[in-house]
Amino acid sequence: MKFRRYLAGAAAAATSAVLIGVLGASGASAASPNFNADIALFTFAPTIQPGGSGTMAVIATNLGPDTLDAGAWVAPLKFTAPAGATFSLPLTFHNTDPASGLTAETTSAGCTLQNGNTELICSGVQFFGSGTAPAQSIVFDVPITIDASVPANSVLNGFTVSLTPGSTWVDSNPANNTNIPGSVTVGTPAISWPAAGGALFAGLMTVGIAFLITRRRRASADQAEALEATR
Repeated sequence: MKFRRYLAGAAAAATSAVLIGVLGASGASAASPNFNADIALFTFAPTIQPGGSGTMAVIATNLGPDTLDAGAWVAPLKFTAPAGATFSLPLTFHNTDPASGLTAETTSAGCTLQNGNTELICSGVQFFGSGTAPAQSIVFDVPITIDASVPANSVLNGFTVSLTPGSTWVDSNPANNTNIPGSVTVGTPAISWPAAGGALFAGLMTVGIAFLITRRRRASADQAEALEATR
């Protein structure tokens, strides 16, 4: 009799342990991933002048095997900038898969600027539209401003971007979408004439053009006189 009670108690304990494992400690059903996709991030360096603004292209490519759809949440997508550069909003993105229905869109909702605008973080934003199939990509255009103090004809390194899968998505290779480096080529500043210098330059150009016109007219007159003398 005691042995039967022991077996019954052991069975009840085992059943309870299984239920806790399936439902979670709170008793709610535990979320299980329903997407298995390797997302790889690539950055492309723009050329921006000191004191100027531009966009850095960041491409997130689905290496498969699953198609990611609107149920695959991203939490979060994070961009960081080095000293001498800041981010701004809105963020522009589009899906290269025509079937996704996600053409060029902009978003500020769910995205915030932090740490003096050197961090751009988007959390809980649906970037996949109705589907991002294997070999398809999402292209992000990230607005960047370069400080005027950054030397021209240099390369500003230290940008990073990370994309973290949500609870419904398993990434088989997180190394290729975590702290991916980026850079900006700092170009030569555009020549800007001061007001006085611009006026002087315009005046010299006017005088030069007038001189050339006068000289051409004089040459034409000399040729006409020489031709008349031969008759």
